[in-house]
Amino acid sequence: MKALIIEKYSSATRAFMEGLRDATGFDVSYRDDLEEALRFMVEKHIDTMLVNVGNLALDPHAVAETIRSRAKSALMRSPQIVLLSVAPLALNEVGMCLDMQVRCMLRQFAPPIYEEVRAGFWFRETRTRGSTIRIEHEQGHYYLYICVGMFSEQIEVGGQPSRLAAMLAGGRASYLLETLADELEVCRQTIKKYIWELRHSCLRAQRKLLVTELDENVFWMARHPGGTRCGITAKVIWD
Repeated sequence: MKALIIEKYSSATRAFMEGLRDATGFDVSYRDDLEEALRFMVEKHIDTMLVNVGNLALDPHAVAETIRSRAKSALMRSPQIVLLSVAPLALNEVGMCLDMQVRCMLRQFAPPIYEEVRAGFWFRETRTRGSTIRIEHEQGHYYLYICVGMFSEQIEVGGQPSRLAAMLAGGRASYLLETLADELEVCRQTIKKYIWELRHSCLRAQRKLLVTELDENVFWMARHPGGTRCGITAKVIWD
């Protein structure tokens, strides 16, 4: 794996690079200019970018957006982004970065930064692939959320599609279309419409979370011997 540190060089930079390399096993590189770093990121397909925004007098949110945009233009996966500063950033800036799944950390405390890079790598690369859906049940209504790490976004659909999602999360690998239609007291075509609504609403929620690799098959429907079946391919958490 490859990490890139972007900051003005100082005596602390070399120690920081060596500490990150020892803690993670990453191939750690260094640049002191953001534009040069972006070119290097695309050329080498960097996995983690650590940008000292305070040291370089850069706008934190703009830096995160620029990195994501350049990665998208290069048709590469956006790297994990960790923004560093000596002084605490304004809370509104930290909030905007958290909305993008970008961590802001104090540069002078190196060990927590190393652990954040290790944990971020594990989450992005070694965890079981697939999505997580959280279902909340309140006063007879179901509410659906797509979850990415510590963030979640509501899958905005009506009451009947939400009920269908709860049925699909009932524990079986799949359900016959006819069974679902009978349970919801609707026709087969309506169940197909609900699946379509769930799929597209789920994709919208993932885009709001700035997911770089959309999971298009959280809710699925396919022909099988014995009839059309529907299912949900996600870890389900009931709340």
